[in-house]
Amino acid sequence: MSARAAAERLGPLRARISATDAELPLAAPETEDALIALIAEARAAKLRVLPIGCGSRLGGVHDCAPDLLLSTRNITGVIAYEPGDGTITARAGTRMSDLSEAVAAGGHRLTPDIPRPTQATLGGVLADGYSGCDRLRFGPTRHHVLGMRVLQSDGETTKTGGRLVKNVTGFELHRLYTGSAGSLNLILEASLRLFPAPAARAHATFTCDSLASATALAESLSTPPLDPTAITLAPCEDRWTLTTTLDGRAERVTRERSIVDDRRSGASWCEGADALRAHNAARDASPPEGDTPTLRISTRPSRTLSILEALHSHAPTCRLLAHPSTGTIEARIEAQTELDSLVSDLRQLGATVRVRGAHDASAHPRPTAALEERLRTALDPHHLFCGRP
Repeated sequence: MSARAAAERLGPLRARISATDAELPLAAPETEDALIALIAEARAAKLRVLPIGCGSRLGGVHDCAPDLLLSTRNITGVIAYEPGDGTITARAGTRMSDLSEAVAAGGHRLTPDIPRPTQATLGGVLADGYSGCDRLRFGPTRHHVLGMRVLQSDGETTKTGGRLVKNVTGFELHRLYTGSAGSLNLILEASLRLFPAPAARAHATFTCDSLASATALAESLSTPPLDPTAITLAPCEDRWTLTTTLDGRAERVTRERSIVDDRRSGASWCEGADALRAHNAARDASPPEGDTPTLRISTRPSRTLSILEALHSHAPTCRLLAHPSTGTIEARIEAQTELDSLVSDLRQLGATVRVRGAHDASAHPRPTAALEERLRTALDPHHLFCGRP
């Protein structure tokens, strides 16, 4: 049987990596046993398999050439929630929104706080290494992964780390798997560290006349003793909208709100449930991946202004959301923009740029490429998985 025929048999559904790509066979098994059996058949047929969740963020594997897409979206559920230890373990296909609701009932919050959590699975977020808008307060996602159980290309399942903070021992391979984008194995379940749910929340919105004043304000609002959970920046016609979210104990939020007003007057404030809705709206303004290229940009916070100026100069109508105090920007670029020259200019300014949904013609070999290849050969000797980190 040919590879194409084998893929068609194993994947009765259809999906695309991007809107410009041809449809590929898609399998979405209902159980873990069915998933393991499918991997064995794919290995025997020498197929290239791309593990996915809901498929909402596949632009990063644009140059990959899979025979079969394999989704964990039907393998769901919370395995263990330990309120006393502040941890949760869940299957890879569980939606991030479902996890947030589960831990909220026990007085906790989930990080990463990603855009559109109803469209993202736990396994997909961890494989993508995606950190949410709350990275300013809590740091990157990989810092909160306590353990994983994964499926290797030879059909064996392995564990790394643990489910409880006190039980995490050995090599932290789960940190390696976070961000590996389906290039090493398939995530079956993962354990995350949780944080106490805030007792109070306030959300401020500022309108800035210039990009320079907006980034200066972001720097002011992220300077101690202020410790905001998130700061976002987005263009709004010929101005810029900057938001900040404060949360925690009630007395802390009251004190920090007073400091914000002292540093910059004129904010539009909301509190409580209204603040949560405003925070979620600002978070979800992150541009979704679609028919045109998306850039995921990282830089030093001090360079955010120059990077945004270059981005706005090349693509003045692009849709973007910046987190200036962490130096991260996501931008959806119009098709007519000269992508290669834009990416080249951003890199010359010192930014790390990941091109998603398009070929990255200006990319140079990464200094870690040889190490990455050795890791892939060691962990996936069958060359089954074809994700691209």
